Parts: sequence; C-alpha cells; structure tokens
Amino acid sequence: MPRGDILKYGNYVFELVEVPPFDSVQMTTFLDGAAIVEREDEEGHSLFGLINNHGDFVIPTNCRYIEYLGEGLFSVSLDGIDCDLYDSKGNRLTNEGYIELGDAADGFVPFKTDDLLMGYLDYKGNVVFPAKFTTAYRFNDGIAKVELYSRNILLTTYIDTNLNYPMLSEQHVYTHISEFTDGFATVCPFSQKGSIIIDRNLKQVSPVGKGYYIYETLGQGMYVCTDPVPKDKVDEYFILDVKNNRQMSVPYNLLVLANYTTTDSGLIVLSYNGYSDRFCTFIDLEKQEIRITEYDYFLNGYDGYYLARRKGLWTVLSPDLTEVTGFFKFIIAADSFVAVVKDSANDFLYASVDGNPVPSKHYRYAGLFNHGLAIVSQCKDHFGLIDRSGNIVVPMMFSQMQYYEEGVYFVIKNNRQYMLRELMN
Repeated sequence: MPRGDILKYGNYVFELVEVPPFDSVQMTTFLDGAAIVEREDEEGHSLFGLINNHGDFVIPTNCRYIEYLGEGLFSVSLDGIDCDLYDSKGNRLTNEGYIELGDAADGFVPFKTDDLLMGYLDYKGNVVFPAKFTTAYRFNDGIAKVELYSRNILLTTYIDTNLNYPMLSEQHVYTHISEFTDGFATVCPFSQKGSIIIDRNLKQVSPVGKGYYIYETLGQGMYVCTDPVPKDKVDEYFILDVKNNRQMSVPYNLLVLANYTTTDSGLIVLSYNGYSDRFCTFIDLEKQEIRITEYDYFLNGYDGYYLARRKGLWTVLSPDLTEVTGFFKFIIAADSFVAVVKDSANDFLYASVDGNPVPSKHYRYAGLFNHGLAIVSQCKDHFGLIDRSGNIVVPMMFSQMQYYEEGVYFVIKNNRQYMLRELMN
C-alpha cells in the first residue's frame, strides 16, 4: 500500500514519502537496500544511523560510526570503540565487540579481536575460522591473503573459501605476497630472488626460473617489471603480460610520474595530468606500439569510457581510445550513452556518445541518466527529472534532489525531506 502522496506524470507514477530529517546520506551504501545517514548532536558530534529504501530507520541515528562492508552488511559502533556486524534490515548479527571488521566477500567477513588476532565470520555472524592470523584480508575470487606466526617466524600465504591453507608448505610460503588482481598475484618465494606471478591455483605463470622487480600492477594480468637488480643499474623496464604470454620494452622516461590505466580493450595509457610537460602515451602490446598523443590530461569516465584534454578542450574516448564526441570547454561526466558538458556560458548540456539523439536544451545543472532518467535544473534550487528525449518526467519543484538506486531519489521540498520512489512507467 502507498504510504505517501501519489504523483502521476504521463506514464510515470511516483510515491512521495516524507522521511525523518538527517544531515546527509552516504550514497554508495544504498545499493543493498539501506543508506547510512548522518546528523549532528547538540555538541556538534556526528551520529549515524541506517535508513531503508522505504524511508524507515532500521538503526536510529545514535551510533558513533557505521561502515559499509559490502554484500548488505555493516560494521556498527555504538561507542566509537567496539563494533559488531549488522545487516541492511538493522538486525544485529554479532555481540562480541570486535576491534575491527573487514570487507565482506565470497561469504566471509574478516574480524579482529582485542588480542589483535584476526579470523573470519560468515554472513550470519558465525565464527567460521577462529582468530589466529596476525593479518587477514578480504576474499577475492575465492582466495584471501593471510599472515600468521609459526615457530616464531611470520609466514605469508593464502587461504581458500573451504578455509584450508594447504599452501603452508615450503613451496607455497613466501616472504611477501600481494592480493589477487584479475586472477593473478605477485609473490616472493624464500628460495628465489625477486618476485614471480601466480594464478589462483598458485601455479607460476611468469617465466620459470626468473624473478622480477614488480614496478606496477596494471590489471588484466599485466605488470611493469624490471630484472631484480638495484634501481640505479636497471637497463630495461618492460610490460609483462602473463595472460597472453607476451612482453614489451618501455623507456624509463615514460614511466616516471606516470598514472597507469588499462582499458577494457587491453590498451595501456600512461598519463601525467600536470605532473610534467609530457603528453599521454598509449601502449598497444598486441601491435607492440607506443604512441605519444596530443592529450595532456586523461580521466576515467563510466562504462569504460574516458575523458581527455587536448589544447585546453575536452573530448570523450571509447574503450579503444577513439574520440566519440566533439571538443568542449568542460566535460563534467560521461558514460557509454551521453556526456554532460559545459559551454562557454557555463550552461550544462548533453552530447551524444553512442550516436543517438540527446536532449538539446541548456540547463543550469544536468546529471547522467540512470535507468532512463536524469536530474536537471533550469533555475536555482529547482530540480526535476527528464527522460532521454528531454521530456520533463517530474517537474522541477525540489530544492535538492539526489539519485540513490533505480527508481529512488532523496529530495527536499519546503525544507522537508522526502523519498521519491518510482512505482510505474
């Protein structure tokens, strides 16, 4: 049953539900059905609570902190010292007062006890691996990095989702290991100089019998490496691609101060973004090509698209680094559909990324489209929604408006806070 006012605009139907006042909402946590909200007490201290996507408080704003752990789970502290595990419905799953809870993944949550040892909980709050590790990291694709003492020696290895660590053998104990990235990790064996690269089965995938100094992890199985010699004696830097069994030499001067981006199409971008007078460099391992561009700034957009600046103007690049829009004074954001840009008069407008028509009007504010609708404003403190054709779906009647998840917005009207929920389209 609807709990608030029903608003009908053409084929769209929304429910406007007033919610208790709060100062702010942490947007990233609303994707699992709840949002962290914040208010200040009389002494100016921040207090936190949890609100669900119906506008109801499931945890009142009397907590010293709440942290989102992923998978619909939260670390909640009432006193700012100890914390316990809660779900998105406000149910308290543990009552132990842990020092710390880590990110949830693969069915497990790392926890730390008063004696500074770590173990793992399941998503119901049960202890499934007792606190015996000095460090326990989040799971990633079924494997987690852990450290523990054995015979007064700090050992570093991995644990799997069966809570086994058969890796605790001479072959699979290391002086240093990384977490897994895209199915690969770097490790330093006791018996070998330099690092090697392994897959999720702990099998070496870098060339056997050779170790490396890993300068940078690029993702998708690609690493910037050198031979394991003192840095002042390095003769060559190269990119090692263990996934496709190839490598490519890269001049050292291109790597200094560089930011690394690996695109969805497997191209590597070296960008400097004001740290030097060099231009962005594109590296294609498949073609064994290095191309220095005229772009002096490079930023991530959304959906694998990027923003690049050339001669003071901005454009959008596709995953294969092809220009897909014209050049503009500013590009605020871009995804695979549209770019939100600013013109010389500082008006917001839309530019097509995918070649389809976009709204042609100029706005005081415009946002990216989420599930077919975008927040816009044509005058100060008046926000509403439009569709991809530029048709007004919700009149610009709210003084503030924020998107939180599909069909749900937090809005303010006449200094009162509401949740606007789409019921039908």
